[in-house]
Amino acid sequence: MFYLRAFALLLWMAIACVLGLLLVPFYWGNPSLNMIFGRLFAIPCAWICGLEIVVEGREHFTAHQPCVFVGNHQSGYDMVVFGHVFPGGTVVVGKKQLLWIPFFGLFFKAAGNILLNREKRVSALAGLSAAVKEIRARKLSVLIFPEGTRNTGEADLLPFKKGAFYMAIQAGVPVVPFVGSRLAPMVNWSERRMLPGRVWVRALPPVPTQGLSEKGAEELAQRVRAMMIEAMRTLPPAEPRRSRASAAALGLAFASVALLSGCSSAAKREQQGTHHQISHLIPYTLKVRRPVGAGANPVAGPGGEDYASRPLPDARLDCQSLDALFAELNLDEVRACLASLNVSRVVPYHLRRETQPYLEIDDDEGTPTCLKSTLARIPVPREVIYQSVDEDQLRCYSSRLDLEAGERLGIKLPVSKVAVQAEFPLRDPITTTAQVRMVLMSWVMALFREEGTQHWDGRVLPDHLCEVCLGRKSAWKPGDAPLPSWPAALDDQL
Repeated sequence: MFYLRAFALLLWMAIACVLGLLLVPFYWGNPSLNMIFGRLFAIPCAWICGLEIVVEGREHFTAHQPCVFVGNHQSGYDMVVFGHVFPGGTVVVGKKQLLWIPFFGLFFKAAGNILLNREKRVSALAGLSAAVKEIRARKLSVLIFPEGTRNTGEADLLPFKKGAFYMAIQAGVPVVPFVGSRLAPMVNWSERRMLPGRVWVRALPPVPTQGLSEKGAEELAQRVRAMMIEAMRTLPPAEPRRSRASAAALGLAFASVALLSGCSSAAKREQQGTHHQISHLIPYTLKVRRPVGAGANPVAGPGGEDYASRPLPDARLDCQSLDALFAELNLDEVRACLASLNVSRVVPYHLRRETQPYLEIDDDEGTPTCLKSTLARIPVPREVIYQSVDEDQLRCYSSRLDLEAGERLGIKLPVSKVAVQAEFPLRDPITTTAQVRMVLMSWVMALFREEGTQHWDGRVLPDHLCEVCLGRKSAWKPGDAPLPSWPAALDDQL
């Protein structure tokens, strides 16, 4: 069903852009075009996707203009959700790269929206000054996502950039925050998930800026961010559910594609066998596999060309320690860098699904220089093998990274998504290279968690294969003192 919804969604987006362009000669420079396009695009898309948008505090979208609207940004899917409530008389501040999206870029410019060149500070400041002039002269409102990028991780909100708040203070208008439900349980393009269901949007009361100077922008940003985090935590979560209407909307014309996709998914599930949800592992047993070689053969076992397969692996397990995994890094320099990061910030890393995968840092202007030089890339294993106590039994488990998650209808496409949000400063001081390895491994292990859960997806490994990789299995039985364990909920380090 994912491919049907995705195809219909993209098709309607193209049609909506063409229809929007037909309105351009009559609405050039008129910000009402944003609201018209928002409704034109979002309402049919919500019907196609089976979404029910529940809006709380709708009056705040219209009662306080002109103002600066600030919201949380998760993905391009936000257009479907927030398009239902996009207020009239409002322009959007976006990055200049939007201009190069076919059809949409021209439309974005025609609606009088403001494009920023984030790579050049002078140009970005000029864009914000232009927004202030628009607010004052034309009594327009401005909508901006202050996180500055998509937040696809599990943090409530990324640190805010202060541009929106400088703008509100200079223009003397209030800030109106709004938040939407976390979409991860319903939408994840890389995991081929687009579920129908109910999503909440909540607009909050305005935050006045009268009497504030530009020096108060930081405090204003933190106050608004705290309000939004509190609202997100009390907002009902997105509720995936069945939707007959959305299924009917897709039509029988795509039935053959749905059948092909369903058969492929069923075959993959059968191929992978029984899986367990693992919430804790014994850290000193952890070993990794990151073999050099061709892509995976889905019918081979680990040690060969595998990582997601059945039958079980053979005795050629090429297990490595964490020392070997991070051997290419200068851990002393990494330790010094991590210890120096005392300012609160979040640094995104993208997962590169190569034969030997790795995490690649998001090279943003705010990324600490020492991280760029010492941790630009973090090696990632294709498989981790460990012991865990599950149902009062000590077992060996294998968790694997699906390198084929970038495929679309059997075609391998480059996939880059924010996979890890490294949050600083770290909770505990880092004084040894062993601690550095465990911090890095905590980030890496987040990749093996099941989407939207605090569990690793593990498959039982037979004892003789466990010993090949880990050595003799720990002697433990029910009633013994608990073994040291490492929780899957590693958010204190992420």
